Amino acid sequence: MQPYIKSSQILRCPSESDAGWLPSSARFDASQTGRRTSYSINGFLPRGNSKPEQGGNSPHIAAIQKPASLILLLESPSTKYVAGAPSSEPFTEPYFHPHVYDPPTSLKHWDARLDRPDDIAYERHLGGFNAAFLDGHAKFVRWDTVWFRDDSVRETVVASDGTTVVTPSLKGMFDPRGR
Repeated sequence: MQPYIKSSQILRCPSESDAGWLPSSARFDASQTGRRTSYSINGFLPRGNSKPEQGGNSPHIAAIQKPASLILLLESPSTKYVAGAPSSEPFTEPYFHPHVYDPPTSLKHWDARLDRPDDIAYERHLGGFNAAFLDGHAKFVRWDTVWFRDDSVRETVVASDGTTVVTPSLKGMFDPRGR
């Protein structure tokens, strides 16, 4: 998409602070470190990022039954969280991580105090954030309207090599397996 972007300002939410941002001239320079965009991609979707025990790997887009209900991009926080609190280090990860959200079993990328993830900017705009969906539409959403767990899909499967895999819960409007 980069050749089609006329201004790097499209990569930045106007409401975001100036912390850790690369200058506009350096946003497409891979050798530079710093904040490039206000948005991150759903960690379920890039090939090789999500393991089968986390809900599978990137499906073909045609296999996703409800693209209008699957969040592709959303606003990321300005800074990383360290020990459950914002730090001064810029958030530079390309993904948000719904494939690892599994409280209370795992608190990776999860702030237990707030019972929410630490890699989504869900307070920047009056208690919500902007999200782009796989079908191309975008809208303002609130965390409690897009996050839910459906444990009814959990099952234990023994693979052909004898290993046991537990199918994880469905994870709201972030999970490409969603129903």
